[in-house]
Amino acid sequence: MDKKCDSLLAAAPKTVRITFHAKDGGQYEMKENGVKKTSLVFNKTGQTVGGQPMKKKDYFLIEFTLKDETTAGNLQVPPNPIEAFWVCTARQQNPPTCPTTASYDSDIFAVCVDPDKGILTVRNEDDVVEDFMFTLRFLPAGADPKVPANYVAYDPIGQNQNGGS
Repeated sequence: MDKKCDSLLAAAPKTVRITFHAKDGGQYEMKENGVKKTSLVFNKTGQTVGGQPMKKKDYFLIEFTLKDETTAGNLQVPPNPIEAFWVCTARQQNPPTCPTTASYDSDIFAVCVDPDKGILTVRNEDDVVEDFMFTLRFLPAGADPKVPANYVAYDPIGQNQNGGS
């Protein structure tokens, strides 16, 4: 992993590791520690950092690792994190919808990628209780990342229940 991602992960109060199984036709499966997740839920209540309850100022890093299970088997994490992750929160549109065009948020955003290892890292600083929708975008091997039509999109969902102390 590149040094930027390493330092971010080392400094994060809480890191959530998700294996993202990309399948054909926009289908997918997400797993955390081998357990299937239908949505990602973030809740600081009951979580600890260094033995202390998570505080409002604490944040989550979400490390998505791509497992390409498509027939072609050639998907990769794009080199630019901004192209890999789009998000829509209820503050942007209520109810939020899965972004089909570039959409970003100052509280939930991609921070780095490691295309060689298929890893995308997203920072979730959002301490508002709200649903959010996001789109993960991958590229077929050898595809030009500057051409929007080359991306393959997946649209999972998430939910913040972030109280914290």
